[in-house]
Amino acid sequence: MKNIELKILGKSFIISANESEEEHLQMLSEFINEKSFTGSEDFSTKALMTLINLADELYKTYNNIGMQKEIISKQKELNLGDKKEIENLKEDREKTARFLSIVLSKLKTANNLLEKK
Repeated sequence: MKNIELKILGKSFIISANESEEEHLQMLSEFINEKSFTGSEDFSTKALMTLINLADELYKTYNNIGMQKEIISKQKELNLGDKKEIENLKEDREKTARFLSIVLSKLKTANNLLEKK
């Protein structure tokens, strides 16, 4: 474990973490500082408003992911519908081909009968 200094909202904090986590923790502290509320010098107010900003961003991200999942689900439903429609069209085509074959056979029979007369 290593003591790591993080500067968050203008204050220094020393935390104990694995050395391998230091870069990630520094990145997170920079991210927090980028999202920080700048309308107050009071640390508690600044921390609370920054927390609200981060929570809002997280909420929007979750909603966006939820909408994307819904879109993917709808696309899958449509694709399944398309596959069913394609199968139905194939069946219709086969039925039509069989019907036309029967009609052609009957026409040939009728033509043969007419030629004999």
